[in-house]
Amino acid sequence: MEQTESEKGSKAVKSCEEEAEDTEGDPESVDVSNVEIDGSKATADAAFSGGNFDGQTLGVALVEEDSDWKLNEVTGFTEFDQEKLVANFEKLFESGEEPLDPPIVTCMGEVFRELSKPEFEELLFGGSQQPIIEIAEGCQQGQ
Repeated sequence: MEQTESEKGSKAVKSCEEEAEDTEGDPESVDVSNVEIDGSKATADAAFSGGNFDGQTLGVALVEEDSDWKLNEVTGFTEFDQEKLVANFEKLFESGEEPLDPPIVTCMGEVFRELSKPEFEELLFGGSQQPIIEIAEGCQQGQ
């Protein structure tokens, strides 16, 4: 949760619980494949259809807890459609809780299109929203 919520400890749990109530941006379906189990740990690929990660496949690490498998971390993209992901984020930035001005969205899209796959993974799964905030601020200052 700390990785995906950009919070630590109990704040990450609370943020995740609040976010779970908001279904906007959720996928229509997720196809899980390439499951490999090693005791109480596993890895798998999760291919998203619909939602913010539409068209992407993420590698995930899971842990077994009380007979249930739970997400431990996102390990990265196993299939990466950068253009589709950027377009999805542009829509999200334009229509989210705090919509951004169209020129800022366009600028952020341009920055995201220039990122390498590892840079994009760090941006999304690095555990901090600060890099995205800095990109938005840079785009705002550049207007």
